[in-house]
Amino acid sequence: MMTRSENRRLAEAAYDRGDTVVKNAPEISGIEGTNHCNIKCIMCPRGEPDIMRREVGHMERETFQNLLKNAQYFSMSVGCTGSANH
Repeated sequence: MMTRSENRRLAEAAYDRGDTVVKNAPEISGIEGTNHCNIKCIMCPRGEPDIMRREVGHMERETFQNLLKNAQYFSMSVGCTGSANH
């Protein structure tokens, strides 16, 4: 697995070249612990039942913890929405 600094170097080189396809991992990650929500935000497919076709539910706690643990290797920032507590 590549380090954060290696990932950053790849990202900067791709940016400098103007690449549209990159080899680096995302530096910012978003984890959605649940899509079980009754709010209809305009930027979220959950608010439009004809757009979101996946089942509504909660992420397993073990999956959530594994994602957080592995994100530390490449992400500078991890944003979490919803909750893994159910």
